[in-house]
Amino acid sequence: EPRLDSKACCIMDQKTGMVLFEKNMDEKHYPASITKILTALVFLEHIDSRDEVVTFTDECWEGVDHYDNMNIDMVAGEKLTAEQCLYAMLVASANEVCNQGAIYTAGSVPAFADMMNERAAQIGCTGSHFVTPNGLHDPDHYLPAHDMALISREAMNNETFRKITATPTYTIKSTNMRKEPI
Repeated sequence: EPRLDSKACCIMDQKTGMVLFEKNMDEKHYPASITKILTALVFLEHIDSRDEVVTFTDECWEGVDHYDNMNIDMVAGEKLTAEQCLYAMLVASANEVCNQGAIYTAGSVPAFADMMNERAAQIGCTGSHFVTPNGLHDPDHYLPAHDMALISREAMNNETFRKITATPTYTIKSTNMRKEPI
């Protein structure tokens, strides 16, 4: 049996969904930034074009500590395309971008969390509950490794998701409010 230091895991065949190896795959754990896989998937499934423009508001910082949490320092009035938002979510792990993407998609973070929970259930998840789009800790935000494998498998079926997650670095050349690259 392989040596595994993590408390839980689920290795799943991408094509068949068959569990190849597992350890405590149904125990609930706090997912942190792997939450962004489902966030990006739900965001992708609800935009008409990756060229759509998302305008940031101060609300994107609710629950995010500018100095202690991952971010790209967006400010109110700054604009990114939906595609740039996806790269910021998945390559830079930008928490404020996840929040603004949620607000853009559903009108509020709680409404987006409802969409996440609904989508997770459609995928077949049975032990998950999402509260935030960024995965910052909340005791009511959790999922087991098996559900994470199901979500990841579904996300990998999306061509845009695969392209973005295969990108090691990405530069936003400028925005409407700054000339320097992000």
